[in-house]
Amino acid sequence: AGRSSFNGDVRNLAVKTPKTRAKTLFVVAAGLSFVLSVSLGFNGHREEGGFVGLWVPSILGLGTLVMIGRESR
Repeated sequence: AGRSSFNGDVRNLAVKTPKTRAKTLFVVAAGLSFVLSVSLGFNGHREEGGFVGLWVPSILGLGTLVMIGRESR
């Protein structure tokens, strides 16, 4: 009970479909933007950190539009 179905084969973790690749790309880009924003903010560049932080919802919004566009085809 409660056992994972992961059998230790790393190939099962690979990004396999174009849709999954696109989602992964946008989430990674937003995550990197967030990390960059926080690091800038904590290193004394508050304005630059705030500006880069605004990229996160923009990237996620663009990702949403792209994914909706793919579904409507």
